[in-house]
Amino acid sequence: MATTEWISTVIASLALLASVAAVLIARLQSKAAKRTASVQNLMTLLHFLYDRDLSKHRKTVRSDLGEKKHAEWTEEDRRAAHSVCSSYDFAGLLVKGGLVPEGLFLESWGESVCDLYEILTPYLQSMHAESQSGHEYWSSYSWLYTRAIGRSG
Repeated sequence: MATTEWISTVIASLALLASVAAVLIARLQSKAAKRTASVQNLMTLLHFLYDRDLSKHRKTVRSDLGEKKHAEWTEEDRRAAHSVCSSYDFAGLLVKGGLVPEGLFLESWGESVCDLYEILTPYLQSMHAESQSGHEYWSSYSWLYTRAIGRSG
């Protein structure tokens, strides 16, 4: 092998190694960017869930509605129930879509998702019956509940 051929082979090999390294670095950067975006989405969701009114509505559901029959709920009770169902449905959409890490979210919110879902079951059923979309109404909350139950059991 002549010196020129040998140098050409070495240069081609180095170029190939540089290309492979560039692809690997790009993949690592892409994964890091996705993780960063996922954590940012989680932080945004948590900020949303910690809203004062939403926290008040979760407290109302947890402390007041579990003891009342669904037929006795006031308009304020229904407003609180609607707010909680909508917020957890939104959370379920983000988790199901892979925009928020399921494990991290359910680790801190799974118990609340389950407890409130079980209290709100009569309300959810009535909304499913009244809605033209049936069981699709707040289906992401139901999905999130199923995922949370699966983790706890």
